[in-house]
Formats: sequence, structure tokens, C-alpha cells
Amino acid sequence: MASLPGQTKEGYLARVASQSKLEALMLEEFLACLAGLDLRGALLPDCAFLHFGTLKEFPEASLQAVQHNLRPFYSGSEVPAGPHAGSGDKASAGCPMVVNCKAAHVQRQQTEEDRVSTDIAWVEMCENIEVSISSGGFHLLVGLQGIVLKEPLPPDLCLDGRRLEETAVVAVYSAKDTFKRSKKAEEVIFCGQGFQSWLAERSLTAADVWDDPAEASAGTELWLAKLFSAQESGSLAGYWLPGSFNKEDFLAAKRYSLADLNRLDSALARDQLRSGLLS
Repeated sequence: MASLPGQTKEGYLARVASQSKLEALMLEEFLACLAGLDLRGALLPDCAFLHFGTLKEFPEASLQAVQHNLRPFYSGSEVPAGPHAGSGDKASAGCPMVVNCKAAHVQRQQTEEDRVSTDIAWVEMCENIEVSISSGGFHLLVGLQGIVLKEPLPPDLCLDGRRLEETAVVAVYSAKDTFKRSKKAEEVIFCGQGFQSWLAERSLTAADVWDDPAEASAGTELWLAKLFSAQESGSLAGYWLPGSFNKEDFLAAKRYSLADLNRLDSALARDQLRSGLLS
């Protein structure tokens, strides 16, 4: 209430005094501290809340958005009408589920010995890609453009495409990774393996990926590690194959942490792109 715009102190006190047990002096302090926030709201007569929590919860929430033709309240535009997934559909296991994409070809690797995968492979908001994924394991491919991977992506790895104005960056990580601060450096997981081992296999040190000396010394917050850059499809394999990693190119590139990508990327622009690709 203290953040509502355009109200006087007298009007604020008149609204809340009868509903609060706080003294008037304390209410005035609240107003002084919070008035500058300029709180605003949006009336949403027909809305739904989708839980985008863990990576493995993302596909089901995305599918619900497709099924119900939903758009974020901040987008300010209508979602184009078009065919969508049926209301009875679920994020199916095994065969890759491709939504809101153009010319996206994703295929699971299969051999005679393979069992039918029970893991979800979710592909969304991608253009002109040709990607092979593992015969088993969770996969999430989002926001990719012009990516070609002939060799299968290992189980549980995800490719997260971001567009920072004119720069396209692909973040590679696993559903098992620990981007939140860990208690010990030995507990940090990246691309499905211990981060210390990942660095050592590529002749890198913590100082190569953390700008802050204190963060590099601790080595516990993967969220701030600068691991991702603009690169060609063929360079992505270096994240899971040490032999394909080019240390010189990695160190020379302008790199971003996941925190950087979330800060510099535009959620609205991503949603506009998704709306333009609605399938």
C-alpha cells in the first residue's frame, strides 16, 4: 500500500490506519521508505500461473503454455492464433518433442541394443538446427539458431541459446549442475561432472573463469563463472569432450556467466521470438 503512486501521506494513513496495528509514526516510516517504488499492477481477468522451477519441470510448464495459447502479462500483444498441442498431450518421453520451432531436426541416436528412452527431450524456440541427441537421458534445447551437431549430445546435457543484441551465445550445462553456491568447491558440478575435474581436463584454473579473485579462491558459485561465449557449432563439443576443447580460443573469447546471460538477455524479446515461432 505504501508504494502506490500519487498518494499523499494523509491519504495513505487514512487507508491503512484502521487495518494496521502499527503506530502512525511507524506507518509514516514505511511510506517514506517505500513510496519511491511506485508500485503498479495489471488486471488479469483470465490468467494462469505456470511453475518454471527445475530444468526437468520446464517442459511440462512450456507445454501448458502452448496448449492454452498463453502469453506473459507483460508482453502487450496477442499470441497469434494457430494449431497447438492437444489439451490431452503431455511432455512425452522418448521421441523429442518439438514446439514453436522452424526447420528444427532433432533425432535420438538409436542402436539395436537401445531400449526406448523414458526421458524427455524438449526442443523449443529453435530455427534451422540439426542435432543428434543421446539414446537415453533428459535433454533441453531452447533458443538455438543454425546449430548442427552430427555426434549425439551426451545424456542430460542442455543447450540454451541466448541472443544479446547482435551476439548469439549458447550455454551448455547439465540438469545435474549446481549453479547455486555450494558449500565446498569439491561439490560444484558442471556439465554433469565435478567442476574441478572439468577445469583440469582442459588445463584451466579457477582464475580463468572467475573475474573476482575471492570467487576464484572459493570456487563455489558456478552462477558467476564466465563459461559461455559466441562460437560455432563445432566448438560446443569441447564442453563434453576435452579433446575437442580449444583453450586459446576459450580464453581469448568474450565470455559470459549464467548470471550475465540472465541480466543481458531480454525476457520480453525471447517471448516475442517464441510468439513468432508458435507452432
